[in-house]
Amino acid sequence: MIDELQEKWRKEWLFSSKRAILFLSPRTGKTKTSLDIAEELGVKKVLVAMPRNDIQQAWEREKKGREIDLEYTTFRSLEKHLKGEYDLLIIDEIHEGSNKLLEILSKFTQDIPIIGLTGTMTHSTEANILKKTGLYVCSRYTIEEAVGDGV
Repeated sequence: MIDELQEKWRKEWLFSSKRAILFLSPRTGKTKTSLDIAEELGVKKVLVAMPRNDIQQAWEREKKGREIDLEYTTFRSLEKHLKGEYDLLIIDEIHEGSNKLLEILSKFTQDIPIIGLTGTMTHSTEANILKKTGLYVCSRYTIEEAVGDGV
């Protein structure tokens, strides 16, 4: 079942504006789904921004066997990458970002697709992200749905 859900979420993002958030229950494969999207887009250089460096290990595990160049940065250092040559920007745990992060995200050129990832986000955080960056939730799968589905 999880494979079918991940395929659904991948398609929902691909048919979005290419600047959207996957709001999916924890442990449902957000990292894998993001890398599947990157492969579908044919991108080579991806910048992954995260609130803490320890998240990088999960990305490295999931990346094995894929021909994608991942570069990592923390939210605090993201601004240094504004002029970088990236094909895709992934913001992991976007709900943990400050207003400063959202300001930086709004400066990235509209040509760069953005995937925001979260498993836990309040309505007010979601509204704030939409207002400040234009990033909206294109896929939603709650913890309650995951439990109900036995995922």
